[in-house]
Amino acid sequence: MNRIRPNQEKKRPLRFNELLATPRCTERPDETFWRTRDLAAEIQRNARRGPIPIVRIAPDASEVKGFGLFPAGWRGYGFVVPPGESLKVSLFHPNRGWFRLQMVNKWGNLEEGMLQNVVRTFEPVVTYTNPSKQARAIYVIADDPGWMSYEQNPFTLKIERSWDPALKLDDTPVVQGIWTAAAEEAPKPEAEAKKG
Repeated sequence: MNRIRPNQEKKRPLRFNELLATPRCTERPDETFWRTRDLAAEIQRNARRGPIPIVRIAPDASEVKGFGLFPAGWRGYGFVVPPGESLKVSLFHPNRGWFRLQMVNKWGNLEEGMLQNVVRTFEPVVTYTNPSKQARAIYVIADDPGWMSYEQNPFTLKIERSWDPALKLDDTPVVQGIWTAAAEEAPKPEAEAKKG
């Protein structure tokens, strides 16, 4: 017996800022009903419908600590890559298998030069080689769907660049397309923090 009334009307495509409707309950919920419904998953799904806040990574940072935002469970990082250069980002955490890294362009799509970890090694690693003749802004999404990371148990992103971090890049904007600026900047590298 189906306790959720099916929606008979044809739906138009959703806009990014609209929440998905939660199915209406037409009968009094019992134990069986609650076993089939995951409210936390519905909240997380709705939280993932809007823009992703991006933290711009300093050009000389080789390691960044972070945690997934609640309830969406992900956090975005923005990088500027010079022409012809490459970038590799790896995620480390005691529960590495629970995480996923995605690398996308300003519209949330793959583009030439991006390589996701398609070999099932269960290691969250992404790489990018800029094939263009101008600096490009790219985005790495650290996805933590199980909320394994939090402020006291953060993940670590290791960043490897093929260029000298002292190289002056043009003013390519990082926050563009479907991204929004995060409230804070990523922490500076450890060596610089110890100096100050």
